[in-house]
Amino acid sequence: MEKFNGIRYNSRWDSSTWLIIAITMVCCVIPCFLDDGIGPIIICPMMLVFIIVTFRSVYYKIDGDRLVVYQFFIPTAYPIDKIKEIRKTKSILSAPATSLTNRLAVTFTERKVLKSSMPLIISPVRREEFISHILSINPDIMVNLDNRTSSFFLLKRRPPRSTHNNHVRFHPGDKWMTEKAVRSFLHVFSPAQGYFSI
Repeated sequence: MEKFNGIRYNSRWDSSTWLIIAITMVCCVIPCFLDDGIGPIIICPMMLVFIIVTFRSVYYKIDGDRLVVYQFFIPTAYPIDKIKEIRKTKSILSAPATSLTNRLAVTFTERKVLKSSMPLIISPVRREEFISHILSINPDIMVNLDNRTSSFFLLKRRPPRSTHNNHVRFHPGDKWMTEKAVRSFLHVFSPAQGYFSI
């Protein structure tokens, strides 16, 4: 098994994660009161441990130009230069994501990357930092973090060592802008130049 380095981003644990664990605990406790045998006492805690270990085995790494997704501690690497879009999703399908409410859908430019038409669904902690890290490697990725409307802005970041004095190009027709970029836009946007600094 290939070993990967890079920055690690755990999968987010939120109220939906703890709700699943709580439901599992209830399902484990009830049989212990309904059956006098030792079977439920052994099997139910094992199920609970299995779910917790499964959740803990899901995390992500960005190693060079690869996004590495770990599930059951087994890594799968995806090329960041093949990512087309990152958007917020409410999908509850089974995926390497421990959160049900804070998920991102990653779409690739080529179907053969996932061997499926479905996007890769993940739920990293430090979401803004995670996306910024991805964009520093591939600034052409479209990012949409709001599903309520399509009339939002997109900030396409340039890599940190840009030859454009770290200026970030502003695209009025796209769909996402960070809070930091909004503040910069309000204060130092220059219509003549068409860009602003962060």
